[in-house]
This record gives sequence, C-alpha cells and structure tokens, in this order.
Amino acid sequence: MENTALWVTIAVYIIAMMVIGIYSGRKSKSIADFTVGGRNAGAWLSALSYGTAYFSAVMFVGYAGGTGLQYGLWGIAAGIGNAVFGSWLAWRVLARRTRDVSARLKIKTMPQFFDARYQSKAMKTFSAVVIFIFLVPYSASVYKGLASVADVLLGIDVTVCMVIIAVVAILLLLLGGYVAQARADFVQGIVMMFGVALLIFFVLRSEQVDGFAGLAAYAQTAAGLPKLSTSQALSLIATVLMTSFGTWGLPQMIQKYFGIKDDKQAKRGIVISTFFALLVAGGGYFIGSLCHLFFTKETMPVQDYIVPTMLKLVRMPSVLLGVVLVLLIAASVSTLCSITLSAGSTLSMDLIKARLKPSMTDKSVSSLTKFYVLFL
Repeated sequence: MENTALWVTIAVYIIAMMVIGIYSGRKSKSIADFTVGGRNAGAWLSALSYGTAYFSAVMFVGYAGGTGLQYGLWGIAAGIGNAVFGSWLAWRVLARRTRDVSARLKIKTMPQFFDARYQSKAMKTFSAVVIFIFLVPYSASVYKGLASVADVLLGIDVTVCMVIIAVVAILLLLLGGYVAQARADFVQGIVMMFGVALLIFFVLRSEQVDGFAGLAAYAQTAAGLPKLSTSQALSLIATVLMTSFGTWGLPQMIQKYFGIKDDKQAKRGIVISTFFALLVAGGGYFIGSLCHLFFTKETMPVQDYIVPTMLKLVRMPSVLLGVVLVLLIAASVSTLCSITLSAGSTLSMDLIKARLKPSMTDKSVSSLTKFYVLFL
C-alpha cells in the first residue's frame, strides 16, 4: 500500500509534466522559442527555472549529508551562501546585463556571445566544444544523485529512476523546449519549496530531533556545533564558494537570463530566486546538519545514504513521502533539462550550422537540436 501511494504520486507528476509539454509545444514555433522562450519569460518563470536548475538531487542527497557529517550545524552556511552569492548576487550582477546583451546581439547560446562580442570564431568554436563535451558527463551526476533515494525509499533498482527522469526530461524538451521547461520548472519549483518545507517540519518533529528544544540542545554539543580547525573552516568556506560562485559561468545557468522579458522582471527575479535558494538550499543543508541526531559514529551510513535514511526513519505519511520523492525527481529533471538543452543547442547552432552547414534553416536547426536532445 505504501509503495502504491508513492508510485501514484510519481505518476501524477509525470502526467502533469506531459500536459505542460504538450501545451507549451503549441507555442514553440521558432528556434528562438525553443532555446530562449522568445525572450518573454516573467520573473517567476525565470527565477524558479534558475533555482530548479541550480539545485538537483545531488545537493539534497550528497552535499547535504556530507556537509552535515563533517560540520554539523555549521553546514547550513553552505545553503545561506548559495542564497546570497549563488542567487542574490548572481542575479544582481548578471541578470539584467546578460538579458540586455543577449537581446541586443540576438544571441541564443554562450558561444554566440563570444563570437558577437569579441568577433572571434575560434572562441566560439572552442567554447562550443567545451560545453558539449563537459556537460554530457555532468549529467551523470544528476542521475547518480537519485541512486540512494531509489534504493532506500523505493527499494528499486536505480535504473528505474534513471529511466523516469530521462523520459520526463526528453518529453519536456522535445515537446516545447525552453518554454515547456520554464513552465515545468515553475511547477517543479513550487513542489520543491513545498516538499522542503514538509521535510523540515517532519524532521523537526521527529523523535530523534524532538522539536526546537532538541535542536537547541544539539547546538550545544560537539557534534551539533563542533569547534572547527583552521583546515576545516577553510574547507567549509571553499565549499560555500565553490557551490555558490561555481554556477556563475555554467552555460545552463547563464542561459536562464536570456529569456527574461525585461528589466522589471529581472529585478523581481532577484527576490524570488533568493527566497527559493534560501528555502531549498538552506533547508536541504539544515536537514543534513542534523544527521548526528539520527546516527552514531558506528551506524552512520555512507555519505550518499545519510539523508535518504534519515527520511525513512522520520516515517512520513506515504503520500507526503511521495511528494518528497517528486521533489527529488523534479530537481533532477529540471537540472537535466537545462544541461541537455544547453549542450544540444550549442552542438546544432554553434558547431554544425556555424562550421559545417551555414545554409541550414531555423526549422532544420530546431529539428537537429531536438535530435541531439533525444540522443544526449
């Protein structure tokens, strides 16, 4: 009965994504619609699309558990850093400028920016090759993030979860491209915020944590707020900087700014993306930071299994656990869509058309991009 409720919840999510893809596909007519949504995305669509691409299951499962294991409650600093530096500062510095220059130069990908801005075909080709080569293995980490979740919470082979997120991502991109992805990300972003709020509530009220009183007592222990050595403090700072500033140059993140409608929407997006990151990333790292209340040194699972095992011990109702699973799947699907769209559009527009077949029409480029999306 428990697994039935979980699978029904996942099935509802898949159907919802298909409906969004089909509806959005009717409005995606040109290559600009497919890759940057016709530059007509509002603040909520842009901000949540950015946030859902930012945080995949890897953050919830891998980083949150590993950071909590090493630093206890200090690990929350990573989530706060992601909100401040990876969202607020990134949007404040990059969003309006990137949106303006991409519209003025009529560019749809990062390699096109290098060509238009610096008049360098070599830079365009080199960046296109780098993006295509390295974004493909990057997507492997997205799949890996769900492995422990599938094992612990569903008791199924990870291949099944991989097939689910791959099929959903393919349908969204083939049916509607950027427009479908952005609208799906909006829905998935709401699910992620709702799911993280549920997780925090149930983890806090669990017998292992025992509410705010238990949390306060935990903060006074060596495991809860350990005294960090210089090397540990530097390592934590490095984690904050890497996970925050590392996203500034990722093509799948930069491309989110291309589709923003205008400056007004860009300004609103700063607030929305920061709130999303603070709740999702801050909440994820907060949950991971409580791992020492759930396990002893001897019973502590390996890093990728810490958070999934915690969720199992919390004993959430089946339907709500299904929502949490959808949260993790949605996070992975949105990230995978962003990576695949960036890699596929770069290959078709910046390598095939630019170098091998300049006479290709937009319709042919769009079809070729969809083929590479399916292939990747």
